[in-house]
Amino acid sequence: MGRAYPVVCNGRGYTAVDDNALMQALLIAGRALDDIDNKPLAVALRVVVKPTSLIARFVGDGRFSVALGPDAAFHGPVNLTITLEAAGYVSKDVLVALGVGPTLPHRIDVLLHHL
Repeated sequence: MGRAYPVVCNGRGYTAVDDNALMQALLIAGRALDDIDNKPLAVALRVVVKPTSLIARFVGDGRFSVALGPDAAFHGPVNLTITLEAAGYVSKDVLVALGVGPTLPHRIDVLLHHL
């Protein structure tokens, strides 16, 4: 959902919503799991994606997402590298290949190992 913020114009108050956030297309919905108990990580997760034209987010409870922004597009297969980092765990690069016809979002579970 977009970010809402107040706008005052000619003495009238409005609530505006950032349309860019509303125009993102979810490509990947993922979960980072502890490799010992297969439960979602209980610590914050840092998520980085390449290509950088995509948007990576830590959602909470071990969940993360990768989205296609409003000004980005791909018209054929694309290879992504998602880097996951969390305190107390070994960082992990995950390679994901998306085709042109998969049902999106692509769902993945990633096991992270303790340091």
